[in-house]
Amino acid sequence: MLGGNGAGKSTLLRCLAGKHIHEKDQVLVLGYPAFYQTLGVSGITYIGGEWTRTVAFAGKMNYAADIEVSQMMLSLQNEHKERRDELVRILEIDQQWRMHEVSDGQRRRVQLMLGLLRPFKLLLLDEVTVDLDILCRKDFLNYLKKETEERGCTIVYVSHIMDGLNDWPTHLLGLDDGKIERFVSYKELTSQPGFSGLYQFYHDWLTNLKKKRLEEAKERKARGEVETAPKSRKSDALFCNNGFQPGRMLSYYGSK
Repeated sequence: MLGGNGAGKSTLLRCLAGKHIHEKDQVLVLGYPAFYQTLGVSGITYIGGEWTRTVAFAGKMNYAADIEVSQMMLSLQNEHKERRDELVRILEIDQQWRMHEVSDGQRRRVQLMLGLLRPFKLLLLDEVTVDLDILCRKDFLNYLKKETEERGCTIVYVSHIMDGLNDWPTHLLGLDDGKIERFVSYKELTSQPGFSGLYQFYHDWLTNLKKKRLEEAKERKARGEVETAPKSRKSDALFCNNGFQPGRMLSYYGSK
């Protein structure tokens, strides 16, 4: 999944992961309403860019508890020992690492290992490889590709890092301003004349979108139209009480 900052990529992943309430027929994943499924148990696994815990009077902080990797989610590790051992090997994790002593990259490796212990049908990854070094990132992406080929599962991967991905995706979904701007088979894309790699395609696509926005802004200015703030989601009756508005816990827009 591709798109500039603020295009809606993370929001879409969180909707698919069932992290925002919705009407039952609005977001269906694996045939069921996303919000009403249990992550992991339902076959959906979501791993986001942050791994935090709440500390009293300090709010959310990076997960850095004084605990060994071998003792984290112990029952799940014991249940899926073969997957755990494979992930530990691929991500080069030391089971004696303690979370308050490791680097950000090592902490990310542990997050990925724990998040992928349970086999998935749909995996949603939101910028989770940014902390990995290039060798670990390559091994991890190869592991994910093998998972899809051997188990027939699906992975939706959001990243701005295109290095090493030229032979990885099967489809590309491009978002802009919360809308699908492009959806194309990667095989179809690579067969087009002038295609020179995923990075260059991504760069050119974002450049063209930026030019388009600037031209539209100039046209509006020439017509004397006043720039206004984006329309509030409050007016969108379809997504009333979905948790996107300010004050998520008390978004009762259906009442006066």
